[in-house]
This record gives sequence, structure tokens and C-alpha cells, in this order.
Amino acid sequence: MSKSPKVLLVLIAVFFLWACAPEKNEAPNPFTSVSMETVDLGLKRESIRALEIQNHKVFYSGLRRAGFFEIDPQGHPTAIRETIHPEDTVGYRSLAVTSNAYFFVNVGSPAHFYRKALNSASWTLVHQESHPKAFYDSMKFWDDSEGICIGDPIEKNCTSILITRDGGNTWKPVDCAQLPQVSEGEASFAASNTCIAVKGDRAWVITGGTKARVLHTTDRGRSWNIYPTPMVQGASTEGIFSVDFYDERQGFIIGGDYKNPSKNKANKCLTRDGGRSWETVSDGQTPNYKSCVQFVPRGNAKALVAIGFTGIDYSKDGGHSWTTLSTDSSFYTLRFFNDSVAYAAGINRVAKLTFKR
Repeated sequence: MSKSPKVLLVLIAVFFLWACAPEKNEAPNPFTSVSMETVDLGLKRESIRALEIQNHKVFYSGLRRAGFFEIDPQGHPTAIRETIHPEDTVGYRSLAVTSNAYFFVNVGSPAHFYRKALNSASWTLVHQESHPKAFYDSMKFWDDSEGICIGDPIEKNCTSILITRDGGNTWKPVDCAQLPQVSEGEASFAASNTCIAVKGDRAWVITGGTKARVLHTTDRGRSWNIYPTPMVQGASTEGIFSVDFYDERQGFIIGGDYKNPSKNKANKCLTRDGGRSWETVSDGQTPNYKSCVQFVPRGNAKALVAIGFTGIDYSKDGGHSWTTLSTDSSFYTLRFFNDSVAYAAGINRVAKLTFKR
């Protein structure tokens, strides 16, 4: 039965009211403070640079130690299940987790890619690279089969990108002919294992140094584009240090100059078009240099937390303004467990962060 003209007019009016409704410009239930609880892992002379949380387990890796511990449904640590002491002492700054295995990669040469099945007692060396320029910065998986690891250029003008299609058992480099050229002195920073963000079939890889740009793939590393950003760049210590995406269109990058951490010009940018263009926000204002940024789950792409040795800062409006929640200088990286609990890591420390509203 057809609808009456009056009903159709009402439906059209409702549609236009919905379509034209103003976008929410603040996160729901903004944070007001943060409390911290250090997990007793016995860390000494340690620098933890990588964290991942999956299936109620917190995985971590650093200079001399790596492993995981379990957490309960509220995010409280419950049991230290595994701690390993890798043979390499130059630092495991790349860490990735699938539903059945986890991986560590050290910085420097030779580069060792280790895989450990969650139900196995032994580690497997699945890839090794002995080139003197080998230096891997970050690792992520799209799913249990396909993953990506990125590093500084080995060949001239070519970012090192390795892809696995078999669950991390083998890793193959992407041919430089398939990659956009990078400039001399352009590379990534192994500061927080957040040089890569993945959503759907997409991945974004960030650079710094002489240029601060974003490499982007829409097909799991089979083809690539590269996009400029207005981030601070030019010196070897400047550029993008961290990237996160809320969905396939809305993303955020942060960084600065870690040798001049008080600088806050052109060190924060957002995108609304999947990384093709970037807009500087909060320019000349807090936060200063940060090594990691993460969207808060269920935060409407507005809630962000940025962390580094300059403290912990929070934005409720997509990065346009920020509030300093802590000046604690011991952290380099963090990951969220839910919309109010995260874990952070850094100097001799892994800690549970509880954000209060």
C-alpha cells in the first residue's frame, strides 16, 4: 500500500534533519584525570618501547626483556605468564600479536624476527637480515595470516617493507620498484611501535627526518602511494613519531623533535580523508613532543591520548585542544584495553592507567 503525501513529507523532513545534524565536536564523557598502577615485572635497566593487548593479555618488549601477563575483564593484572630474555640486547622495539602467536623484532643488524605460538614453549627464528643498515621500527598484522614490518631504507630511496602472507612464518620484502621513493635522510622512528596503523585492508606508514610523510596502501601492501604532511621536518630528530586511525578515514599523527621536546609547532595533524591530506591542529600549543598517540575506543574519533617522556595529554575534540593529565616522564607508549583503561610502558615500567571521568 502506498504512503500518503503527508507521511512522505514527514519522512523526508526526518531524513534531512538527520542528515544535516551537526557533527559532535567532543568526545562523550570526557576524561578529567588519570591514575597509575605499576605492574611488578622486576624491570631494571630496561626500556620498554612496544605494547600490545589482545585476549586479556598484555604483551611487551624492550631492551632486555619481553613477554606477557594476563589481565581480568576489568583490566587488572592477574598473573605473569611469561618473561623471556632475548639473545639480542640492542632492543626489541617491534612487537605484533595474532590470535595464535606473537612476534618480536630487534633494532639494528643482524635483524632477528622471532615467532612464538601461544601454545608452544619454543621460539622460532622466522627471518634474519644481516645487511649493516638493517633497522626495523614497527610491526602490525591485518589478521592472523597477513602482516607488515617496516624499517629504515637499506637500498637508496626505498623504505624497507616486509610482508607475510602465511601467519608470520616467512617474510618477503616489497620490491623497491613497487614503492614510492623517499628522500635521503627520510626514515621512521622506533619510539613506540606505532609507525604503522592498519584498518580493514589499509595500512599507513609514517616517516620523519628530512621529510615527514605518510605511505598508504589500500590492498595490504601490494601497491602504495605517499602523501606529504605539514609536520615539522628537515632535521634527523624531527618528524612524525606515531600514527593512529579511528576508522578508514579519520586519523591522527604526532611527533616533533625529541632533541628539542619543548617545541610544539607543527607537531600534530589530523586527516579526515584516509591520509591523503593533513591539517595542523593545536599549533604552538600543548602537547609538546610525544612518541605515541592513540584514539580512545568509543570516543567518536574525538578522544585522543598522547604520551611520551613529556607526560600524558588528552584531547576531547579531535586534537584541537588538549589537557595535561600527568607530567610523568617514564612512558614511551600505550595501548587501550577499553574506553577507560590502558597500559603504558617506558623506563623500567609497565603500568595500568585508569582514566577517570
